[in-house]
Amino acid sequence: MKNKLIIGLGGAGNNVLNHLFLKNYDNLLLISPDKKIINTSSAHKKVFFQKQHNKDFLKSFDSNKETINACIKGIKKICIISSLSGNFATSILGKIIDFLKSKKIQVNSIVYTPFKMEGAKRVEKSTNTLIEIEKKLDSIKVIKLQDMFSDPELGKNDPLIDLFELVHKKTESFIELR
Repeated sequence: MKNKLIIGLGGAGNNVLNHLFLKNYDNLLLISPDKKIINTSSAHKKVFFQKQHNKDFLKSFDSNKETINACIKGIKKICIISSLSGNFATSILGKIIDFLKSKKIQVNSIVYTPFKMEGAKRVEKSTNTLIEIEKKLDSIKVIKLQDMFSDPELGKNDPLIDLFELVHKKTESFIELR
């Protein structure tokens, strides 16, 4: 997996990278605006997106472009993993994809859409981000978290823990296919 890189964005991306690390995946990059997540992540490479002002992630991208560029040196294929329920990934995902594509890198993505209980605004922002990024990517896998509760593979012990184990399993199988 020398020419491949898996990028996790924010907290959800970090959760998946930690799972993949335990499964002996290598070449993992975390990009996050949360210092605590950066400090506790198992990812091999980390980029801290310090924002100058609230929700100013696009300006932060410009100041981190060279660090990201160093992390992707020699990479031919990238899979970006993120949730579309928060501000970070929905704000920055399109810009990161554009940057990677400008480097002639194949970019695939696995995204998680929010639960209905997260509210209509987050669902709408998620939908708008999907519309923006779908046409830019080489491939995309959308995992609808709300629909996972009715997945026949979902265990019956602790629905929430079982749900995220199933999400990790589906994410890992998609990474293997690419």
